[in-house]
Amino acid sequence: MAVDTPLRKDDTVIGQPIPVVTAIARQFIAEGKDVRIFTARAYHMNEATKQAIEDWCELHLGKVLPIQAHKDSELLYFFDDRAQCVNGSYFQKTET
Repeated sequence: MAVDTPLRKDDTVIGQPIPVVTAIARQFIAEGKDVRIFTARAYHMNEATKQAIEDWCELHLGKVLPIQAHKDSELLYFFDDRAQCVNGSYFQKTET
């Protein structure tokens, strides 16, 4: 689940969660699935940024999740408010 927000003032300002994504993440956590925070901020994360993300997780998800800046081979779902869906050989923009 991504926590980046457009037009942020600094890396410690995190946007409000998207309710449906938060509900899915909480469900996955309850089922014991591996849920991670995926954010470009992790490339240059300092202690203040890490703490802001961990506080956001605790507040909105009920626990601190692992934070990473990269996708890996174990990724099954990726939830992001700005990502675009690519299906097969064509691009399909989803409306928000």
